Amino acid sequence: MGNLQKENLNFLIIEDSTDDALLLINNLKKSGIKLVYEIVDNEKDFKEKITSNAYDVIIDDFNVPGFDGPDALKVLKEYNKDIPFIVVSGSLSSDEVIEILKSGAHDYIDKNNLTRLSHAVLREITEAKIRAEKKQYELDLINSAKTLEKAFEQTIETISIILEKKDPYTSGHQKRVAILAAEIAKLLGFSMEEQKKIYYTSLIHDIGKIVLPISILSKPNKLSHIEIDMIKTHPIEGYEILKNNDFLKPFGEIIYQHHERLNGSGYPVGLKNSEILIEAKIIAVADVFEAMLSHRPYRPALGIKQAIAELKKNRGILYDCQAVDACIKLFLEKGFNF
Repeated sequence: MGNLQKENLNFLIIEDSTDDALLLINNLKKSGIKLVYEIVDNEKDFKEKITSNAYDVIIDDFNVPGFDGPDALKVLKEYNKDIPFIVVSGSLSSDEVIEILKSGAHDYIDKNNLTRLSHAVLREITEAKIRAEKKQYELDLINSAKTLEKAFEQTIETISIILEKKDPYTSGHQKRVAILAAEIAKLLGFSMEEQKKIYYTSLIHDIGKIVLPISILSKPNKLSHIEIDMIKTHPIEGYEILKNNDFLKPFGEIIYQHHERLNGSGYPVGLKNSEILIEAKIIAVADVFEAMLSHRPYRPALGIKQAIAELKKNRGILYDCQAVDACIKLFLEKGFNF
């Protein structure tokens, strides 16, 4: 507080009596407070002042005709101004004092006893600065989090692009799966954060294929049993790539399961039903559906009718019922398309 007494503090006084305002000013100056001040006695002038100037503190007479304390506090709230507001009056009952403090005033000083005024002013200005610093710190944290999230998203996008460079025949596959999986999650009522998690996991769900030979990934005819077994290692490889990254490990666990099937016929370990993460179930449906709609080196695109028929045929057997229903609804009722 000592440093504040060396500064020129900016006061706004709500008072209809110049003599009473000067009484307050002289009291503060005698206490060693350096200040400049302006006086207002109506709402119009008050609004104009607080929007065009920065005040360290507001002192309010409370009973200014046509513009009392509660009126001034409402204006401050309306304009989102956090300025220390001290009521100085000699005519308030204890109930009125309690009410004005509940309304947002920071302190009440009896006009007939101003010994506490300077201390209250310095204290409230200090606390206002602490609140402002805390608010700025919180804003900085939010901005840092947003910057980190953006960097994270760009990293995922970069990984996805690298994978598509490795396997040009599935170019765009992961992006389309990500879009569809996120839309399925949205239709199922997942939160925005959960939708994002599914979207970004889908963008790199085939990351494990980066270790496979390009000759297998781009082979224009049927794969051998050995080659198929190699392909089936990509969920494991994907998990291994991500497992030591604190941010990406949860994605790795979903990627590990995205080829599992409800009846245990999937890979890499044959998980069943509730053993499979819901995110993996959703990505599995989006992955299979998108693959059937897309051209591959070993076959042409199968078309939406055949893709829907496959989902219906294996609904509840291979694929999660809710995810299947949402996927079909998106295409047949919601007009969804890539």
